[in-house]
Amino acid sequence: MFFGTLSAIVAYRVVNIDYGYDTRNLLRAALLLPADRYPTQAARGRLFQSVFERLAERAEVEGAVLRLTLADIESARGDVEIASDELGRGQPRTHVIGALGPLTPLGIELAGGRFFAAGDDESAAKVALVSRAMAELYWPGRSPLGEQLTLTGIGESEPRTVVGVVGDVVLGSPARRRRSTIGAYVPLRQTDASAAAVELRHRGSEQAARAAYHETLTALDPLLVSEVTSFEETLQQTTALATAVTRLLAVCLAFALLLAVSGTYGLMALSIGRRTRELGVRRALGASDGRILAMLLGQGARQLGIGALIALPLLLAIGWVFSLALPISFSLSVATALAVSAAIALVVMAATWLPTRRAIAIPPRDALWRE
Repeated sequence: MFFGTLSAIVAYRVVNIDYGYDTRNLLRAALLLPADRYPTQAARGRLFQSVFERLAERAEVEGAVLRLTLADIESARGDVEIASDELGRGQPRTHVIGALGPLTPLGIELAGGRFFAAGDDESAAKVALVSRAMAELYWPGRSPLGEQLTLTGIGESEPRTVVGVVGDVVLGSPARRRRSTIGAYVPLRQTDASAAAVELRHRGSEQAARAAYHETLTALDPLLVSEVTSFEETLQQTTALATAVTRLLAVCLAFALLLAVSGTYGLMALSIGRRTRELGVRRALGASDGRILAMLLGQGARQLGIGALIALPLLLAIGWVFSLALPISFSLSVATALAVSAAIALVVMAATWLPTRRAIAIPPRDALWRE
């Protein structure tokens, strides 16, 4: 039951994905450039720049940005060297995102310095933006503007100069456990990217914005095919399985609880029913109903306590494994274990109390003649 409950929580969280920023009126398209038609970094960069500039001119589009996740804070690809790091924090890591255009369509505001400009291409000096959380972590008490960092995790050896600080958003895969607001952004044209996600916030009709994107792409390269989807559509597609799993687990857990209640009640009713004569003798000798009830509940509680002591290490181990790989914290796993244990305890105590009350209701004279 505990394993099923944790699985249901994970499935529920996957269904209710938090992308880390405002996705209302936001459309997304995956833009993949064929190597045979765009063989060089410069050619790909020019196409990316043209897509951005033309979308920015369309009245249907409120804002657009091209971006690509290059590294995650969970892996060694997120390793970064801070030139002025004097805090001895060990190996720093960060999310690394390639971006083209201001990040304001994603709700990421500029907190200092500047966004990337059209001149930040493959031939220009290497630059980067950092999130406010990263700035406060590695340059506490001072501005990071002008500081240098090297993104060694993605294979760079040349340091980049920080030219801007942006607001914090939660970065990382929504389905992963470890997400963070620590992030570094680099110009997409300064990476050897052959693909990017085009995210555009539309004004007015969504269909008009979709048409505007397709017209823009067709004008630049009629052979490029890129499907536009809303985040609601993406969410439905990516969480269809998780939705089904959530519903299935909910039904299974309800059925398991029903079986636990009926099975425990039947067992306790049989056990206490066989002690009817004993209870009658105790009552004939002066034992009160409250004392008999406390005795039987105490016996059930002792058995329950022994089972809990045996099961607790296993529950904590399962919760710890879940917290390592899935979007669920260890504290939530512990809370779930306690809640499941409390539910089981409630079932056992109720299953003990009900047949005990029935046995006590039998008059002592009738109880003594029970077989």
